[in-house]
Amino acid sequence: MAETTNSSMNGNSTPLKSDEKSNSGSKNVENCDPELCIQFLGVPKVANYEGIRTRLDTSTIEWMDVFLDKGGLTVLTENLAKFADRKLENDDAHLSLKCVDCIRVVLNKGIGMNYVVEVENRNLTENILLGLKLNDTATKIAVTEVLAAITSYSDNLQGYQSVINALDRNENQENRFSIIIEELKATESLPYKSALLAFVNSLICKIPDTSERCQRREDFIKLGILGILDQLRCDCEALLTQVKTFDKFKVGDKEEEMPNEVEPN
Repeated sequence: MAETTNSSMNGNSTPLKSDEKSNSGSKNVENCDPELCIQFLGVPKVANYEGIRTRLDTSTIEWMDVFLDKGGLTVLTENLAKFADRKLENDDAHLSLKCVDCIRVVLNKGIGMNYVVEVENRNLTENILLGLKLNDTATKIAVTEVLAAITSYSDNLQGYQSVINALDRNENQENRFSIIIEELKATESLPYKSALLAFVNSLICKIPDTSERCQRREDFIKLGILGILDQLRCDCEALLTQVKTFDKFKVGDKEEEMPNEVEPN
């Protein structure tokens, strides 16, 4: 990356010099404490990120709590956002995907998802959203899946609101959902189209109120999603599940909004 991030640490651990971290990171990171793990995040090496992913996956709740409190997820999402500012070559593309994998592991822990949807941590979802600007399709698929998971999280719509707020603050967009439709139109990747449609469906279907759900769907219709769906419905059987999900809820909501007919006496 053009810039590395080194977090200031509390406690007695002595920061490793950059050359020491590069040589020893891949061997030691899988067993390191949260503070040292965050230091390794500042060294953009695939081996480091692979070790960090394993450490995150095997961490206890107590370990993860310290990792979050010390800003570990912030560093991860900031690193992802930095990738969005550059054209990725092969090595960087691989590293950006490893970064999203680490973010996904953190969010798969309940404590991690609770943390990311808190209002004071709204910049985390904003940083993740920037991953849609990357030029690597595999990473964008992973980012989209993470955003859909955040949207669908919690019955009180905390995750949904976190993503909506991030979309609202996205710069250079006339409509909050423009970035999703633009990606659907631009990509030739069927897996990415599928992930984007699943994201759209989560943004619509998560809303409990029928009228609000219809309004959200109308937002996408105004941006031309029906034309995209019609093409996919005809040309791509692999995406029919997501297309049918959109259609199913659209029909169901229309029927629910229609007034009950009064039967004649």
